[in-house]
Amino acid sequence: MERKRIIQSLLFLLQLNVLIALKDDPCTTAKNLPNFELRLKAFKIDLARGDRPICDRYFIKEPGEWFRTVDGNEMVNKRTTFFECGTQYSIYMQGNVPSSLNRVVNRTACVIPSCTTKYNIQLKKCSNFTVYYLPRPSSCDQAYCFGFGENGIAPNITTDKPTVKYELVKSAGKTAADLSEQKLAFKCQFTPVVDGTNIIYYKVFWYVNDHTSTIFASQAVPKERLPETYLRGETGLDSIKLNIEISCKVRLYYHPKGPPGPSSEISEKFFAGIKPLKRTYEISRGNTTSIEFKMTVPFGCMYANHNDPDPLPCKHTISLTTPDYLKCSQGIYAVDMCGKLIESRKWNETQIISIKHKNDNNYRTIQTFEVHTETKVRIYGEPFWDGVELPTVFINVIEGDNKWKNAICEAVSDPHMASFTNRHYDSQEPGTYTLYKNKDPSGNINEIQMKVTPCNHVKNKTYEHMNQCACGIAARSSSDVYIIDRCPETVPSYFGFKSCVEDILNVMKRANNEHDYEIHFPSGTSIDVSLKYFASKIRTLELHMHPSIADERRSQGLCGTVGKDKLLDPNNVDLTSDPKSFALSWKVADADNMFMMSLERLQSFPKTQKAPDLCICEKPSLLSGTIKNTVTCTNSKGTLISCEKDKMKPVQKDVCYERHNRRKRSAKHSFTFVPKIVIKPKWKRSKRAISVSNIVMTKAQAKIWCENYMNSSLAFLACQDIPNTNSTRAIEICMLDILSTNSTVFATAPRESMKASCLKEIARNDTLMNVTKNGEKLAEKILSITCPGECSGHGVCVKGVCQCNDGFGGGDCSVDINEPPPVYAVNYETGGLCDKLFCKEAIVDGDLFLDRSGLTCKMQRFEMTMNGTSLELETSYVPGSHNTLSDIRCKFPRSISKRSTLSSVGFITGYKIAVSNNNKNFSDAHAVYILDSTCQDTLNVSGQLRFALKPGFCFIHGSCVPDGVQKKCYECDIRQNKFEWTYRETEKGCTKEENSHLWVIGVVLAVLLLILIGLVFFYILKKKHRIVQDSFGMTNPQRQASKYSK
Repeated sequence: MERKRIIQSLLFLLQLNVLIALKDDPCTTAKNLPNFELRLKAFKIDLARGDRPICDRYFIKEPGEWFRTVDGNEMVNKRTTFFECGTQYSIYMQGNVPSSLNRVVNRTACVIPSCTTKYNIQLKKCSNFTVYYLPRPSSCDQAYCFGFGENGIAPNITTDKPTVKYELVKSAGKTAADLSEQKLAFKCQFTPVVDGTNIIYYKVFWYVNDHTSTIFASQAVPKERLPETYLRGETGLDSIKLNIEISCKVRLYYHPKGPPGPSSEISEKFFAGIKPLKRTYEISRGNTTSIEFKMTVPFGCMYANHNDPDPLPCKHTISLTTPDYLKCSQGIYAVDMCGKLIESRKWNETQIISIKHKNDNNYRTIQTFEVHTETKVRIYGEPFWDGVELPTVFINVIEGDNKWKNAICEAVSDPHMASFTNRHYDSQEPGTYTLYKNKDPSGNINEIQMKVTPCNHVKNKTYEHMNQCACGIAARSSSDVYIIDRCPETVPSYFGFKSCVEDILNVMKRANNEHDYEIHFPSGTSIDVSLKYFASKIRTLELHMHPSIADERRSQGLCGTVGKDKLLDPNNVDLTSDPKSFALSWKVADADNMFMMSLERLQSFPKTQKAPDLCICEKPSLLSGTIKNTVTCTNSKGTLISCEKDKMKPVQKDVCYERHNRRKRSAKHSFTFVPKIVIKPKWKRSKRAISVSNIVMTKAQAKIWCENYMNSSLAFLACQDIPNTNSTRAIEICMLDILSTNSTVFATAPRESMKASCLKEIARNDTLMNVTKNGEKLAEKILSITCPGECSGHGVCVKGVCQCNDGFGGGDCSVDINEPPPVYAVNYETGGLCDKLFCKEAIVDGDLFLDRSGLTCKMQRFEMTMNGTSLELETSYVPGSHNTLSDIRCKFPRSISKRSTLSSVGFITGYKIAVSNNNKNFSDAHAVYILDSTCQDTLNVSGQLRFALKPGFCFIHGSCVPDGVQKKCYECDIRQNKFEWTYRETEKGCTKEENSHLWVIGVVLAVLLLILIGLVFFYILKKKHRIVQDSFGMTNPQRQASKYSK
């Protein structure tokens, strides 16, 4: 046995050595030298007729490589002359080929004419061929010469100038089971030579683009075999991609291996592939255009049966593939599809891809964009058609009318309005109004409704007035709706998407200020929303609407029409002279009021028609030619186009997605009773209090006060030099508010509005970055000193960001973080219920949640029985995930999708959740109940929430088990016990004996436990007895001293 193992080991080592030797043996690793058939000494070239010399610098890697001979043609060992061996400077060998096998010998190779340039080569004779180690030549056009060729007479004639033609050739499948198909082939078309004496052989040479070497050189064949000279996939095309220029030439032979005749003229280059008809297109900003493509050659398809006259139709794809860029930026997008499907039978028709320039609200557009395209074939298509990169198309964007650039619409304070054309008026009647509306040529609607409610009652002996404030907006783009409703009657405040069917509204919050938000429409139009608090209780919205080129002469509403200096009602009646009637004309009827619409109605708005600026593309799947509508496009310099992603954060849409995708499985459908769980907390002065003392001023006094107040802000003063900012208007609004309220409660609003307009102008107009004043760049100075609310007197402004004093937080340092944020509800939309099939976290609604590290959720877990008895368990602290000022997410400390660990009495579990902005001072707790709607239900028992088990289920160890489900010797039997497994005595293999065995094992374990307890007790008594004996016996002084020292 030992000898056998030794022999096996030796054989293994021998095989391993053989494999290593073969791996390093040039007889097994050498490759064919390209264009071997052109290296015969008899093959002469004629530069005057367009022959291209071979250059081995293109084919041999540094420092050299091993190559093998073909058809016994050894390296020429006689001096050659110019233009022999298919090159200008041929290289021949000094010496002979060795006769003995498997021995490497050294030789010298000379470059003609005088062997001044030499190369050290190596040879090894293998079984039936020779391998050569050939160093890379030092220059062109040098090439190694192999084979002498047949002696004989070379023809002194040639063909006419050939032409490259294409055709589809029917090709049988490789096996009987494979389908036949058409394959593309190129032929070098010429007039055959008539020679009555000799048989003429034709050798065709194929070239691609400007390469000096052939991609394919055919064998010399008679006229009847000319199809063998075609360029096709297997003769060279499969190694490259189309969109190439192909040319060919011909040489004649009297013998296939004899000396060739002179070359024919080389053919004109034929472009084979697909290309755009134009390389440059112009497109107006925000508009569409079409790129035209045309194929110059067809592509083949499969035959259903080999004998069918025509193949089945098939398709190829041209797809847009350009670098990623963000949705809020400019770019070139595809309309309808991210490419074009080309039908095989319509291959020679002009193919069109429609594109659109996606606009934004920046003043200057990027002037030139690149559009990149490539082909994609079906999985069985010819590889030279797949991944063909088309020439880059350049899109020059032309600026249109520029009236929109200087336009801005504002609603400030109570609210004072400014239209896009700078018409000023007040809108102080409560109700919901159309602030902005635009219906594009395809019928797609972008709209913003503004809700106005009473906000501040002023009353004294001689004057009484009720201020009206904007407290809510509803933004809609086709079927997507986003609502902010902070009006007094809305508890809790609503802050989120009501519908996100198409995901085309982009809502962002400012990274360093929870009070500021932006809503971007697909057209490039946007609105800035700033949440304001006055006198610590008055909650308003400051609105700044920024149009885009898409709004030129199309916008409507309280903001007016961009480009028309009039106030037009919905019927285009000019009410410029009657602003009050104009404002009331845009009041929204209840039926069209998005604040009052049901969720079903909001989610039933029509989707975008044609979606011209939604199709953004990436490369299609590697296996299918399917076009995918996901992300593309960049500018001509290849730089990433982006919005202010470092300054803005996206608002979460998870609640909207869940609401839309599982409308039929909402809590109202899953559970019988959904309680209303809103508890409005007592308002605490967590915002910096603003004095509302009764101040009576004259108009002149109010003007002086407002001028001094505004000019105390360095940012306000600096912004006066920025175009399209109106400091005079800010002072005017301040005066009006003082006179109407007899207080300075709204004084900050016009100042902050003017600063916001200033910052927006800088962001949109990049030319301002180069404006200087007193030797410093004005925009940089403004950006560094402009902070929200002047940091409310509780912080310092550092590079445009408030650094708050201890105890204060928020983007403007106005929030007392020692006061817990008011919490209204947890999982408000589902009545405080969390269905573990869908719910993965708790959603907390409230106010003044700060996006800071101290935002914390205190979560005390509890269990509850079916009759409502509660058992409080452990408390966990988890970081709150900030979404908006009014809602956060609290992740459950333990996964609710895993098997429950409920106690024996618990039926459901849940958490009591409180929130803190500083991880110290927490709000009142609100409960969220976690259930499995598979088998658990809710009931209303005298107004109290109770829980029940649905019919047909057991609830065992925290899991829902359908009646009759079996588990080994147990089953869920609702007639026996709904909360424990029922033993199945009648099941085969499950007998009482087995049960008795378990009982016996239990008894034995109990007896053993009792014995163990008895032994421990006996040991303790025995030890105690020894101690007593020792204490009453003779005393050991040393032990006694030790005892007391302890």
